[in-house]
Amino acid sequence: MKGTSGGDANSKMDECTKKLLSDSQVVDFYRRKINHPKLETLEIELTTTLLDSPKNTVFLIVGPSGAGKSTLREKIEHNIRLALAEQLIEDTERLALVSVEAPSPESGIFNWREHFKLMLEEFNEPLIDLKKDSVERRIGPHVAVLAGDNVRVSSAAYRTSVEKAIKRRRPLAVFIDEAQHLAKVSRGKRLQDQLDVVKSIANRTKTPHILVGPYELLRLRNLSGQLSRRSIDFHFPRYRANVDEDVVAFRNVIRQFARIMPFPESPDLVQEWDYLYERSIGCVGILKDWLTRALAKALRQKAQTITHDDLKKTQMDISKLNQLLTECIEGELYLQESEDDRNKLRIRMGLDKQGGVKDSAPKPPKPSKKKQKPGSRNPTRDKVGTKNAAIG
Repeated sequence: MKGTSGGDANSKMDECTKKLLSDSQVVDFYRRKINHPKLETLEIELTTTLLDSPKNTVFLIVGPSGAGKSTLREKIEHNIRLALAEQLIEDTERLALVSVEAPSPESGIFNWREHFKLMLEEFNEPLIDLKKDSVERRIGPHVAVLAGDNVRVSSAAYRTSVEKAIKRRRPLAVFIDEAQHLAKVSRGKRLQDQLDVVKSIANRTKTPHILVGPYELLRLRNLSGQLSRRSIDFHFPRYRANVDEDVVAFRNVIRQFARIMPFPESPDLVQEWDYLYERSIGCVGILKDWLTRALAKALRQKAQTITHDDLKKTQMDISKLNQLLTECIEGELYLQESEDDRNKLRIRMGLDKQGGVKDSAPKPPKPSKKKQKPGSRNPTRDKVGTKNAAIG
């Protein structure tokens, strides 16, 4: 009996171990990063521009959901840590960077107070929840500044603490992921005010801010001339099926994912590239999430590879893909610079469409004709005298 019980226990432990092993294999696959042309190009461009730009610049990284923007952010953060490794050893107070995810507003309005608290946590700021605002109390002709025990810490107080922490810890950059949440404002507030806060902190602390988000983040773009001058945009696009180079790169991404799957032999997923492209709309992040679900299903069934049936049962719903594709197309059109837009700009500046300066100055607008009241005569010259009067 004891032997039987022991055998059953060992059998259950083996099953648990196998399940844990399968789970760890899925997690390991999901954590692996795949390099591809669009990711590598943006990594080099952004790293170089970050080092060469003024210290108060605001960067916007936009692209479709699932393109790989978070992976790009992680790679840039890794590069910064490597670049500052020696300095961080000598100066233990300094941080390489600060990276936070903008909180999704529960009330539909972005909460700066909560955002600043998250930043202070990244700085390892002590006693964040015990900070107190000072309140003024008038006693006769004097004003006494007292610490209010029941006074809720305002977002302004947290912002002051954040600015002081940035100046003291001197990060090379501040990253804000899911930055589209900044665009959640009340009716009485302007979108420009949201980005003005980021711009102001970047300017006061002389620290670049990098905002990462989907095309929705474009609502904060070009809100004013000053903001446009101080910001630099980076577009992380999807792979396009009508571009030969993109098709070759996307097929190579599929091949790399197949190679790192924990199977005795790598599955031939490249033959499914058309189907894989269709259900990921050319976004590497969406593709990776899908392959992770299919891998988990295959491992649970103790399969030796991923089949088309595994892919079909874990694919994204077509209605969701249509919504994602609509957002992609709208964002791509918004960022596209047409020749017509360039010609309009040149004309407004007094230049012709082909290049050069116009010979003549623009003609002044013609004066508008005043409308006459009903029954009023139009202005005209009346004849003086008559024929009969002249004879007499």
